[in-house]
Amino acid sequence: MAVFNAVHLTDLHFGSVPNRTNALQANTIRRKLGSIWQGSTKLPATQDQGIAERAAAWVYDKSARLQAAGDTLDALVLSGDLATTGLQADLDAALQYIDAPPVNGHFRAPRTGEPPNGPHLATIAGLAKTFLIPGNHDRYQNNGGDAGGMLFDQVFASYWARNTHGVIASILEKPVPGSSSNEVEHLALIGVDACLRQNSHANGIGRHWGQGHVYSNTSTELEAKTNFARARYPDIAVIWVVHFPPHLVGATEQLLHHDLIEKASKRLRVSLILSGHTHENHVYPAGAGSTIWNGGSATQFAESRGNWIQCLDVEIVKNRFVKATRRNYSWDTNMGDFQQTGLDQYL
Repeated sequence: MAVFNAVHLTDLHFGSVPNRTNALQANTIRRKLGSIWQGSTKLPATQDQGIAERAAAWVYDKSARLQAAGDTLDALVLSGDLATTGLQADLDAALQYIDAPPVNGHFRAPRTGEPPNGPHLATIAGLAKTFLIPGNHDRYQNNGGDAGGMLFDQVFASYWARNTHGVIASILEKPVPGSSSNEVEHLALIGVDACLRQNSHANGIGRHWGQGHVYSNTSTELEAKTNFARARYPDIAVIWVVHFPPHLVGATEQLLHHDLIEKASKRLRVSLILSGHTHENHVYPAGAGSTIWNGGSATQFAESRGNWIQCLDVEIVKNRFVKATRRNYSWDTNMGDFQQTGLDQYL
């Protein structure tokens, strides 16, 4: 048996200007005044720079603890909304956080023209296999939230192999501890871009800001890549990563045609689905499909539902899924750190 260790982060919402909130989040006097002072009530919210820095340190420490115990952090899964918009400056800010090589622990050196203690000095690069997908914010063409932005494909080209169907796959390998025959276990990660391709594909006026859409060619490609993994390793454990939880949520955040994913996940015996989007750390039990572990926003500023890191341990025997455990860590303002607040298991 091998245990794959993964950290799941979602909804980072990085922007070129950190610590920005908006009118929809201004549900306290402090946040409302903050929005007015920043003059940004109509702009999407960005990252909390302090929490983002601590999150990077937390992941770095997690990796170091595993190494000290003779283990490894095997994957860093990012399930969308890496940036607050699909504009160049916001995508670049997210890429720096994810991709910039560390020079001292979880920090990187300032780039030319940056102040020594300026923003974006934290990084989560180089700690594990990074597996990421876009969310609806990453596809915003502007601050008005128009769907269909394609710049994400260029900025994150080294992680997101652009294709017309919006599906990527990666097979993780891990030696079985103590095995005398060099036995290796495998785990498949398959990611889906379920973002709207244009505003008119939304169901209802103004709902293009938060809705997703499972297109038929995306669904077909998702099944094809799952079957390809199983052709290489029969009965391999498979985890799908989708920004929008494929379960009926509020109409403004709904994944249209989510039934295509739910039915396919059940038919193809998908072990788990990891998602984000709603900013709620939540478990959607298996109904028409697979169990969904939805993550809360990792670093968005003034997030009323809290900021979260999810830690996964996935047990694999002969490439087959045995059990998964998720430890949930939420941001504790008083402690100034992420503290474990719950545990989920799926057998």
